[in-house]
Amino acid sequence: MKALLISILIIQQVVIMLLVFYMKKQTGELNAFKYKHADCRRYIEMLIETVYTHKHNPKHLLEHLCDEMTVKKLLCYHIVAEDLDRLFRPDFNANKNDMLIYKLSEEGFSAKELCLLFGLNNLNTVYVKCSRIKKKLYPEQ
Repeated sequence: MKALLISILIIQQVVIMLLVFYMKKQTGELNAFKYKHADCRRYIEMLIETVYTHKHNPKHLLEHLCDEMTVKKLLCYHIVAEDLDRLFRPDFNANKNDMLIYKLSEEGFSAKELCLLFGLNNLNTVYVKCSRIKKKLYPEQ
C-alpha cells in the first residue's frame, strides 16, 4: 500500500513537470524555458536517486520524498514560478505563501498537492487561504 502511494506521488511530480514544459511550449516561452529544463531534469534525477537509495525502506522513502516535494524545492528547480506580480498588485497586502498557494491553486494544483508542497495538515486550510485571498483580490464579489 505504501509503495503504491509513493509511486503515485512520483508520477504526479513527473506529470506536473511535463505539463509545465507543454504549457511553456504552447505559449512560446520555450526558448526562455531551456535553461530551466536542465533544472527540471536535475530535479527528476534527484527524485530517481532518492527512490533508488531508499526503495527497500518505504518509511524512509516516504520521508525523503516529502522532504523533496516542497514548494521551496519546486521554486529552486524552476518547476513552479514565483511570479506573483503577474496576479497581485504591488501594494497587495497578504502573506507571500498564501499568495503562492492561491496562484498555484489557480494554475490547477489540487488542495492535496498544495498541502504536501506547503507542509499543511488540513485540506480545509488551503480552501480557507484561497478564499481569503480571493476576497481581497475581488472585494466587490
